[in-house]
Amino acid sequence: MATRMATGVGKGETGFECGRSAAYSALDELGISGSPDLAIVFASPQQCHEKALKGVRSVTGNAPLIGCSSAGEFTEEGVLSGSVVVTTISSDRMRFTVGCGRGLKQDLSRAVGDAVSSFQGASPESLKAGLVHRAILLFTDPLAGGGEALIHELMMRTALQYELAGGAAGDDAQFKSTPVFYQEEALTDAFVCAEILCTTPLGIGISHGWSPIGPTMRVTRSDGAVVKEINGRPALEVYRDFARERGVTLEGENVVPFLMEHIIGWIYQEGDQKLRVTLWPLDDGSVVCASEVPEGALIRLMKATDQTVMGAAGQATRLALARLQQARPAGVIALECVSQRLRIGEAGVAKELQRIQDAAGPVALAGCHGYGQLGRSHAAFTGLMSASALVVAFPNA
Repeated sequence: MATRMATGVGKGETGFECGRSAAYSALDELGISGSPDLAIVFASPQQCHEKALKGVRSVTGNAPLIGCSSAGEFTEEGVLSGSVVVTTISSDRMRFTVGCGRGLKQDLSRAVGDAVSSFQGASPESLKAGLVHRAILLFTDPLAGGGEALIHELMMRTALQYELAGGAAGDDAQFKSTPVFYQEEALTDAFVCAEILCTTPLGIGISHGWSPIGPTMRVTRSDGAVVKEINGRPALEVYRDFARERGVTLEGENVVPFLMEHIIGWIYQEGDQKLRVTLWPLDDGSVVCASEVPEGALIRLMKATDQTVMGAAGQATRLALARLQQARPAGVIALECVSQRLRIGEAGVAKELQRIQDAAGPVALAGCHGYGQLGRSHAAFTGLMSASALVVAFPNA
């Protein structure tokens, strides 16, 4: 059997009906009897998440399930919104164990310990079965914060033996509630994960289409995702000077679009940046970002074009496929930033999907837009990113 992967899109008047029809479609396409080995669900905040999950589980039974709320969904069939997307995976070359960490704000370390407590990567049975390649697929509530700390704690708890890929949930750019899914539960202040043990490597690729512009600067005061001062001055004043040098007066309604056109690149290693989407200013001259920027970080402002943004998904796919060695993909999960969708629109997202399919071929494809991408692999020590495309390719071997 090797590995099979299929997607389904929900149809119906209620969340339960949408979840059930999506799961039926995915299982029918998968072509197996019984439950899949893993179900992944992306669901719009327009749906009742709990009812949608019950609908999915009415079809998939006790199959392990993880997923998240989204800010737009897609499959190989096209760009979606307001939908429920179910991906099913069945494999005799992989083993899946799901976990959940609750209460991230109160005790992140304990939450991670709970989530990975049932992992089987070091068990004699897994090693005897040749399941020597280890990865973690995860989804987290970005409004709980701590994305970088979550990745670090996961790496420490698993002794750096796992590659990691995942996304931060979304809610159609409302920034009110961004739950993750675990079995039939929709949870906030939590993260969910699936341990994936394979006989051949999983493919993970991450890319963005942004380039640095302007000088290197230092964040001299910050508080989580709020950048207060850059080079000892209010962050918005620095942006105003930067805009003025380019003939733009930064006032009123043009402030937010300019910030989102010139996002922050945190220089975490020479020649590469962790992107942070700049969202809006505060009255004290601070700038709110999509995720944390540490005090003392060296940064550069970043610039992109629509074409370079659209090209990132294809590049991430090629990087992921290269990690599969000689295996062909059974399917791919793509996780992208809502800032990309807002910038290039649904027509641009459709072009992105075509580039993924051009690289991967006619295989199952599912994904969503959210508020961040999380990646750490043998090829890229990335961490938490914004404004990026992350692709996970599952080997058909």
